[in-house]
Amino acid sequence: MIWVSVLPYTLVAIGAAALGAVVDYLRPMEGRTSPKWHRIIAEVAFWVMVAGLVAFSGFRHDTGTDFPLYETLLEQLDPTQAWWPQMVASPQDPGFTLLSLICLSISSDVQLVMIVSAVLTVTPMCLALRYSSKTLWFSMLLYVLLAGYLFPMNLVRQGIAVALNFYAWRYLDSHRERFLLINAVASLFHLSALVAAALQYVLRNIRPGRMFYTTVAVIAAAGIAILALPVDSLLAGNDSRYLEYLETARKNALDIGVGTIATIVFRLGTLVYTGSARSNTGEHRRFQVFATATLPFLCVGVFVSAVARMELYFASALLILLPRVAVSRQPRMLHITGIVMAASVYFVATLLSFYDLLPYQIWVPSPTDPWFAGW
Repeated sequence: MIWVSVLPYTLVAIGAAALGAVVDYLRPMEGRTSPKWHRIIAEVAFWVMVAGLVAFSGFRHDTGTDFPLYETLLEQLDPTQAWWPQMVASPQDPGFTLLSLICLSISSDVQLVMIVSAVLTVTPMCLALRYSSKTLWFSMLLYVLLAGYLFPMNLVRQGIAVALNFYAWRYLDSHRERFLLINAVASLFHLSALVAAALQYVLRNIRPGRMFYTTVAVIAAAGIAILALPVDSLLAGNDSRYLEYLETARKNALDIGVGTIATIVFRLGTLVYTGSARSNTGEHRRFQVFATATLPFLCVGVFVSAVARMELYFASALLILLPRVAVSRQPRMLHITGIVMAASVYFVATLLSFYDLLPYQIWVPSPTDPWFAGW
């Protein structure tokens, strides 16, 4: 049954929210000090939450469409040979190839790569949310329900890049060299991180007014028009590859699934909801601009799936923006409940449509696994 297969992910969401609530309750608030033992328990609860999320992601086995890809990649690498030529020749990004070689020098089992990748994905995301969110429990719940936690189980390399990019946001106003350095590291795992970082740097101080929303809408419409309008005759005299790209893009649009529709509808709804909130803080405006910037990528992504992946670098803003808006409105519980219910529908639609994460299978080590070779 569908609900049985979704249950493990649901329990992870509930567990992350519960531990986040412990951290919220015990950590020092503005104008308030707390006993040392409160801070210790809050710290323990936070790292138990991180460890649980890492374990669930890292110990999955044959779960996610990318899993066989990384098994094949490991078979093509040899840590006993020179590493640099293998990094240059690898079809994967150099950072991930280096990570794979390091893991292979310890064990030939793909699970070690998955576990280390989960650490590099989950830890920066959780640290960034603890730093920016005043309601960590809510942000952690949305982290799972809005698929920020799910997509790296498939797009492993980009998941690492997105997590590092999100962590770097804290340095956009100060220590910008750190923002650039962290994104340079992220680009070693997925080159798209450099494009996202450049756009975020340009957009960081833009106000989300009428002109901005109009510009975003025009860009999205122009991207759709280029791919949807009958421009074949204009390309007929050029390289036939462009016609092939158009044909593929249009086929993707015809094959659009419920998950893609749910993503676009949900994103539009959340942007209207958060955009209607009055806030004079620069941080709120920035998160609203970043969240709005996802729309052109999503719209063009209906035709070209690779473009849709760029929105992942900006969608993380909703993990902070939605909780802030919900808790600031009355009746508070009605707003929180409404967001959680909408996010839960999105969560189920995502699991059923993307990433090939159902059913969840866990890796149980045995003495015959290559994991233990050489130990």
